Amino acid sequence: MPATASAQGSLTPSSSDLPRYLSPGPDTLVAPTGSPTGLCTGAVAAQIGTNGYPDSSSLHWGIAMPGVGACDLTVTLHWENLDTGESGEKQYTVDEPELWTGVAHPKDSIVPTGAGEVEYRLTTDAGGAAGPITLETPEYQD
Repeated sequence: MPATASAQGSLTPSSSDLPRYLSPGPDTLVAPTGSPTGLCTGAVAAQIGTNGYPDSSSLHWGIAMPGVGACDLTVTLHWENLDTGESGEKQYTVDEPELWTGVAHPKDSIVPTGAGEVEYRLTTDAGGAAGPITLETPEYQD
């Protein structure tokens, strides 16, 4: 993604400018991206926990999308359970510039993957992508 220079400096943040919650780790996908409108640029992240609700993983979003006006960016976490073949996705919409981490609603943090090896990918509708990573979701124990 090219940087755009202005009298104020670069409009494209470097990795050192992004909040710490967008730091890659073994359970985090980070995708540099812009927005379909071209008015926002930065990165999005999905941090995955494998000890969520029984036979599920948990999802925590990280958004660092500075800009002006409407971003209209859709971020999608795709998952596939490699043991069962089940798959699905979770989405988050960045309507306007924001610096945010969390979940919109607690139920939105539950990713019903089932137990087993689960592959995750992160994409945006503006061409950003990260992954895949594979994590083990443990079977629920009573």
